Amino acid sequence: MAKLDDQVECPYCGAVFEVPQGGAAGERTCPVCRASVAISAQEPSGTAPERALEEPWEPAAPAGFGADESAPALVCCVREEKVNVFDAGPLVEEFSGLTARDARRRVVQGKGILLEDVSLAVARTVVEGLGARGIQAFALPAAAVPAVERALSLVRVYGADERALHIQTDAQGTVESVPWAKLVAGTCVRPASLRAAGMELEAADTSVPVVTAGLGFGLLRRRRYRRKPRRPALEAKVVLVLRGRAGRAYLLPFAEGQVRYAYLGERMLPSQEQNLSLLLGDVLDWCGEAFFPAGFRAAARGDMASATKVLGKVEYDNYLRWTICCAVVRGLFSGS
Repeated sequence: MAKLDDQVECPYCGAVFEVPQGGAAGERTCPVCRASVAISAQEPSGTAPERALEEPWEPAAPAGFGADESAPALVCCVREEKVNVFDAGPLVEEFSGLTARDARRRVVQGKGILLEDVSLAVARTVVEGLGARGIQAFALPAAAVPAVERALSLVRVYGADERALHIQTDAQGTVESVPWAKLVAGTCVRPASLRAAGMELEAADTSVPVVTAGLGFGLLRRRRYRRKPRRPALEAKVVLVLRGRAGRAYLLPFAEGQVRYAYLGERMLPSQEQNLSLLLGDVLDWCGEAFFPAGFRAAARGDMASATKVLGKVEYDNYLRWTICCAVVRGLFSGS
């Protein structure tokens, strides 16, 4: 039996728990908050850990990359991957002023955005430090990140073909087409646990026996409240990022239940989840130049369980913003 003497600290709640010594890399569930915690591989004593070699990656040079060194900037991961909080945390702690625990939590909840609100010069220093730890990242001036104008109104996705995505925009059945040339990025996420849906208060009446003068025994009714988990929204959520005029970003969000899968014809499968994978696969085929993170591509291959998991709105917003940043450094917002 493996000896349990390697301790891991949960970046969400700070709880410390044990994992098998010499165990393989992967995820463990925190026994306190039930969040998924990334575990790095434990190598035998005297053996150096091996890192997977990746091809060098250089970002494009959109407007804003030549900004002043003192301009506000962000530090983002190059790819969607689990970042070891004990590798990235010390750098975030040093340049953000956060405590060690909050810095590690920031790495996890950033969903690809490791640091922000620092100067471009500091961001580039952090990128170099992360590279020395085997973490590929890039610095991006905050001014180069397009603001999200708005989310487009959508009743359902009506269908798709090689020219465009067709969406129904109102209850009267109006269908509009979104050309694939306007699509620059996309995400597919799932809530990770009940914590993603939050909590709600549930009323519970309790009766307590009391003695009432002249009336004998009676019941005093009290109303108490207890925390009850909300039912999580288990449907996968998809957001397509569109490039508008002057490089602005527009969002096209929809859930797997908001798609008219009849457009698939003979390809249509029994389950809604399988059909969503087919739609995402079509998006990849017809819009190969856009940026799609690993979670989106896994879902498009039919592995919906590997779609990116998020815990609440903060992680969801950070993940979407990171996706937009990756599209920016690939020059995808520079078109007309």
